[in-house]
Amino acid sequence: MKRSRIAHCAGASLIEVMLALALMAVNAMGLIAMQLWTSRETVALLQREQAVFLADAIAEAANEGQAGSGAARVTQWQARVAQLLPKGLTEITRGGGASLVQVRWARASGLSASATPESCGESAGTADRACAVMVFVP
Repeated sequence: MKRSRIAHCAGASLIEVMLALALMAVNAMGLIAMQLWTSRETVALLQREQAVFLADAIAEAANEGQAGSGAARVTQWQARVAQLLPKGLTEITRGGGASLVQVRWARASGLSASATPESCGESAGTADRACAVMVFVP
């Protein structure tokens, strides 16, 4: 009688172990997905930070442009935008009492549309680009 009772309970611990391993695997996959999302968001944040810094530097150089050497500095900063940001482009718009510096770059691959700022008012065909805008008064 004792032997049949042992045989009846023998598979229960194996099922419990398999269930525990399945739960651990699901949790591990969730943690991995969260780490990937965090790293993508960090890349997007660093690109936005660089773009704002570069837009500010271009605005300062453009303010000096009326003094003489500013145009050369603007060109240097625009070249730096192209180097530091993927497909980085800059545009300076002058008009009225204020001027505008736009820095555009390609979004990092794998990022959702909500991960980076809205476009600078272009058509819907430029959804893979992000931008930073700096307004300054010369």
